[in-house]
This record gives sequence, C-alpha cells and structure tokens, in this order.
Amino acid sequence: MHNIRRLMKTDIVRVKIRREYCKENWPDITQLIINIFPKLVQTFKEADSLFQEKVSMYPLEYYELFVRPAVAILSPEEAEMLIMTLEEKTSAKADDTSFKVSFGGNQYTISFEYPCG
Repeated sequence: MHNIRRLMKTDIVRVKIRREYCKENWPDITQLIINIFPKLVQTFKEADSLFQEKVSMYPLEYYELFVRPAVAILSPEEAEMLIMTLEEKTSAKADDTSFKVSFGGNQYTISFEYPCG
C-alpha cells in the first residue's frame, strides 16, 4: 500500500505500455488483464501497432530508439489495484522500475506516470 499516498495527489494515472523485443520469459498476465482490466487490452494492441510501425521502418536492433509506449488513463484506485496485482505477479516493486510482463505471447514493459496539478 506504499503507493496510495502518491496516488492521492493526482486525479489520473498514466499507464505506459511499451512492446519490447526480447526472448526472455516474463510473467504472463494475459488472462489477468482480460478478466480484471479489460480496458487495457486496447492499449496493448496500440503498443503492438506502434512497435510494428517502427520496426517496419527501422532495423529491429534499434527499436528502443524509435518505439514509444501506448498510454492508458486510469483512476488512482484502478492504478493502485493494477500496481498491487503486478507487484504480486512479477515480484517487482513499482518504485524500482517498470514491470516486465508477457501479454498474448509478446513482451512488454509497464510503467506509471503521476501527473501533477
């Protein structure tokens, strides 16, 4: 619950989802997202589209320079629930780094942004 204080300072939380190109075995959250956070499914699809667009234009080994994340807007309560779920599923902490997960057979990083004002 360490994130609640930070989340209370904002009305929205931006969830940034970026498709990654790697062969690592990251925790699969496909069913979790479909069942608990269905509105994020479209954001994952958008992240795929952004990834495919850039790797078709540039060499794959340079994708990190060109691929930007897809962004979803959540309420602080929804974001806190997602953070707690991801911390449990991945054994990572939101304050440490972005979460590394698998969704639909592809790898993604998920990070959170707390806009001020």
